[in-house]
Amino acid sequence: VDRQVDSSGNSMSEVFGKLGKVIVGAFAVDKIVEFGTKCLSAASEVEEMENKFNVVFKNTSKAMDEWADNYADAIGRSKTEIKTAISNQADLMIGMGMTEDVAGDLSQKYTELAYDLASFNNVQDSTALEAMTKAMFGETEMAKQLGLNLSATTMENSEYVKSLGKKWSAMTQAEKAEAYYQEALKQSVNAIGDAERSSDSYANQIRRTQSKITEFTE
Repeated sequence: VDRQVDSSGNSMSEVFGKLGKVIVGAFAVDKIVEFGTKCLSAASEVEEMENKFNVVFKNTSKAMDEWADNYADAIGRSKTEIKTAISNQADLMIGMGMTEDVAGDLSQKYTELAYDLASFNNVQDSTALEAMTKAMFGETEMAKQLGLNLSATTMENSEYVKSLGKKWSAMTQAEKAEAYYQEALKQSVNAIGDAERSSDSYANQIRRTQSKITEFTE
């Protein structure tokens, strides 16, 4: 561990020295080494995420960062987790032909709905985020865990799709991504806002604590 951080000009003893004697007194040496390794791993992951985030949101990074910070605080989740979700989703949406602004806005909506559905249905956040991301591309089986029916038949008869005056089969991938979100939103009336509404519940307090531990490690 000491060798890994040597390039930064700081030894682990100096790093932990700044945190004070409390940590040294609380952990055995092997636990300090283990914790240091976790810190380095977490820092590396954050750095990679930030690099991708700044590329995806090259013109809107400040606004997107502020949104992620506020939303993470509101629902008691890790800011890194939120930024990872929106950058991954927006990257896929831009690949569909959306502009950065449109992709950023829709990624926020997808992410908010995923957390609300996870909270409402007592499903892991990561599961809900994966389900919503897959739904964006028409892989809707996993979305059933969130109480959503986004089958081809459902989408063909969707009010939103009909309002566009197009057949489902004739819509572009970008248009379908928006349509999947609109239909999921329609089916999630009771879940909307649940992540923030129930942020003081026991389960969400545990998630908030875990997020703070993650932020401290990073």
